[in-house]
Amino acid sequence: MDYTSETNFSLFSHTRPILKQAELLAEQNKPLEVMLDVLRKLSLEDFGLLLISMPNSRYPSLSKVLPKMADAAIQQQWTGITGLELFSQTAAFARQLETAFVRFVGRPLQGSNILDLGVGYGRNMRSMLYYSNPDKLWGVDPWQSSLDLSINDGVLAHLVRSDPIPETLPVKGTKFDLAFAFSVFTHLSQEAVIGALKAVRKSIEPDGIFVCTIRPIEYWSVKGQLFTPEQSKQAIDDHREHGFGFYAHEWSDGSYGDTSIDLRFFERDGWTVAGYDTTVSDTYQIAVILKAV
Repeated sequence: MDYTSETNFSLFSHTRPILKQAELLAEQNKPLEVMLDVLRKLSLEDFGLLLISMPNSRYPSLSKVLPKMADAAIQQQWTGITGLELFSQTAAFARQLETAFVRFVGRPLQGSNILDLGVGYGRNMRSMLYYSNPDKLWGVDPWQSSLDLSINDGVLAHLVRSDPIPETLPVKGTKFDLAFAFSVFTHLSQEAVIGALKAVRKSIEPDGIFVCTIRPIEYWSVKGQLFTPEQSKQAIDDHREHGFGFYAHEWSDGSYGDTSIDLRFFERDGWTVAGYDTTVSDTYQIAVILKAV
């Protein structure tokens, strides 16, 4: 079932009183935070299913205040999949973030300051509304076209543009309990990754964590990619020798392409590797959990 279509959006009956209450609050123009508190009584997945159905004629008042879901063409362009298949991966990553935070920070994620580095069209930022209000959420991206997608769909967060290789982040001195970069370090050059690590380190709380997804060295053996066998071999050799394999896409300026990183590469610039996580729904996105030192 394609839950991105409102005509197919369906939740079990026990969720409907919650949705009805939130819709009534929206109709009464109550503060957004009040509506979110009600919607957080849903499970994470049901909360997400509601968001990916927006706008939804069953909930016209909520549709006016919650972000519109990105068009299927945008989802396909960015991730190669759409709808419920994509959402299952998105929800799995949100669970990884919450689990890592509780495990390595030692308190609930709710109410935390959260940074999405490489926010794109706001795929993961929408899920973070389950944990914190918009004033505590920041989405940063070096591409204005990406930010425009989030802005035009009404993604609820501070949305700001960063430098491609940042020294600091434009977050007005905010310190984050959780920062994450999903499918960002899987594409960046070594210079860009190191720059991002340094910039995030300056904006993380002393006990905060940074979760970034990476590709393993085995990625270079996956068939059907853009790189040639020769380029794959070179990336594998570089990964083994330096902990970092990279193939730059021809259309880029040399800072964007396909990347694999060894976990030991992250033991630098004020970070240590606390652990990692995986999910069978997205096998080539390994979540590395970094703690500030």
